[in-house]
Amino acid sequence: MATTTRKIGKHLVTVKLSAKLPKGFVDLADLKGDRTKAKPTDKIGRPFIYLDMPDYSKLKNPQKGFGLYLPAIFEVDGLPCKIVFTLDQLEKGKAKLGITDAQLICPKGVAEFLIPWQRLQSMAINSASFLVEHLPPNYEKWLTLNMRVSADERGGSIPKGQATLPQDVRQELLGGKEKFEGSKENYEKIALIWRSAPHGKKHKEIANHFGFSEKWAHKHTAIGAERYPKLFPNYKKQPTKKKGRKTK
Repeated sequence: MATTTRKIGKHLVTVKLSAKLPKGFVDLADLKGDRTKAKPTDKIGRPFIYLDMPDYSKLKNPQKGFGLYLPAIFEVDGLPCKIVFTLDQLEKGKAKLGITDAQLICPKGVAEFLIPWQRLQSMAINSASFLVEHLPPNYEKWLTLNMRVSADERGGSIPKGQATLPQDVRQELLGGKEKFEGSKENYEKIALIWRSAPHGKKHKEIANHFGFSEKWAHKHTAIGAERYPKLFPNYKKQPTKKKGRKTK
């Protein structure tokens, strides 16, 4: 199953999409292909949601989008305790996600430790996200001599494989401040805010977005402009004052 690995403090942490399906869902392979073996209340197959479901009736050409396997169970390795948690929509039909169940499996003698839940959830979203192609009604295309994709009169979609969601999308799904990791993605976000915010409020809005001070925002805007000058057009460094000779 898909995994995401990151360094968190001194730990190399891996969050894996579990092969085990959440309660109420059953894998067709476990039924050996016989759907009649499922309970009346069971839903067959791994559940998923689309983040940008189009109106298929208005779709004229294939359109790429993102999907998430949710609800889903995730397994965390690399911290002092193994963690198993379930991520799901907090309200059906709404984008915000959260942990609905969690279990810690700790060896004897492990003291309490700080669990980086926000990071773990963000990593879980990466492990559960996939690229999808939405197809218009009655679409048909031959990919090879022996393979074609098609959709009926209602339209349809086909998964295209695992794909990492942009950081701002992950953050919107989880809520809260965007995690700053010094990545190019972070500086692209700083640049976007710097270009779009009104004069005199640029650094304040950057600071608010990441949850730091305006002094921090000034520093990282300068760093971003130095590393990625094309993202910061017309950025000018503050001139340093030179000490002049005193005159009597």
